[in-house]
Amino acid sequence: MKENIQLHVLPNLYAISRKTVDIFHDVHKKSNNPIYIVPGGATPRIFYSILSDRIQDWSKTHFILSDERLTQNK
Repeated sequence: MKENIQLHVLPNLYAISRKTVDIFHDVHKKSNNPIYIVPGGATPRIFYSILSDRIQDWSKTHFILSDERLTQNK
């Protein structure tokens, strides 16, 4: 069985975000009904900023927030 694993060593969070946007863009344009689970917090801000300029059609796209701060304390 062939493994399709690639290792990318990048110098900083901006480079990581740009590479991740490239990968996300390829997946998004191939999907007919995309559903994504996305984290919150400060780390993905650069990714979201770059992504918002890159994707033109968000129709039929659904997001589920995974941030642990969304849980309700009783």
